[in-house]
Amino acid sequence: MKTNKNVNNDCPTRRNSTFVLIDAIIDLKHVIIKLFTEKWSLNLRKDQVIKLAKLELTIENWDLLSVLRFVLKPFYLATKMMSGKEYATIGLSYYAINEIKCFCAKDDKCSEQSKTFKKLLADKLNKYFFCDSAQFQYLQKFAYFDPTSHLCLNDREKQQIEHYIKKLIIDDVHPLESSSNDNSTSSSTLSAQIEVKPSVFDEFIAACGQEEIILTSNNKEKSKRISINEELKYFKLAVQQFNAAVQPSTQSAKIFWKAHKDRLPLLTHLAKIHLSACATSVPSESAFSQSAFIGRKERSRITGENLAYSVFLKDKL
Repeated sequence: MKTNKNVNNDCPTRRNSTFVLIDAIIDLKHVIIKLFTEKWSLNLRKDQVIKLAKLELTIENWDLLSVLRFVLKPFYLATKMMSGKEYATIGLSYYAINEIKCFCAKDDKCSEQSKTFKKLLADKLNKYFFCDSAQFQYLQKFAYFDPTSHLCLNDREKQQIEHYIKKLIIDDVHPLESSSNDNSTSSSTLSAQIEVKPSVFDEFIAACGQEEIILTSNNKEKSKRISINEELKYFKLAVQQFNAAVQPSTQSAKIFWKAHKDRLPLLTHLAKIHLSACATSVPSESAFSQSAFIGRKERSRITGENLAYSVFLKDKL
């Protein structure tokens, strides 16, 4: 009987480690059942056999393990998806969090145990991600620039973030370089033809409370508004087409902005600022861990003779 699974004898108190342990136990179910069935034929003392019999898993125990594996699997795969050599973006993590929340909210065709575990996990998700509205809104704003997040953002949330983006552009919170400003100004020559005096249409839109057109005598501000409105329209269409063709990954945001940076100069500048905040620190932690391991290996190679040579050479340098 050949199998590549091993059961760890030590399980740290983490969800993923627990899932790996449970997954290995269930995959080795036939081996474990055979062990308990043939326990009296093993070369063990009677007291050892009795102790082993007390550890035998019942049908209810196996059912519980199956439920736990089912509930914890999304957490394991989400961590695996975002834990690699590439830094995961906020957008990918936001998408994963929302998908896990939807998974925990689904209780159709689930056993009572599954519903209980899902409810407990949903309470923790709400506590750490959704209860703090200010934190959650920041997460959405940073995630907006990743096409993956648009798979779970609704229209109202997108409109709020677009209003935030327009305010950043108009208030010049993150000013562009001079060359970028020149490009954005030349690309929107239509603003130079707009009269300072507001038209009836402008007054009508302002009276309706729309943010698209605001009465102002500043042609430069109007130029920015027209540019950002055009970019947002193109951005939404490009994101829709991109998500239909490309599977979400740690590379998807980079691929998207490389393809559309020339058409979206204002949004590209903001995307660089917002997407620089990574979702996890796994790559850097892995690099530090590897460097520490290599350092320990190098130190362990220093024998007395090698140490003497190194001291001698250092004295001569």
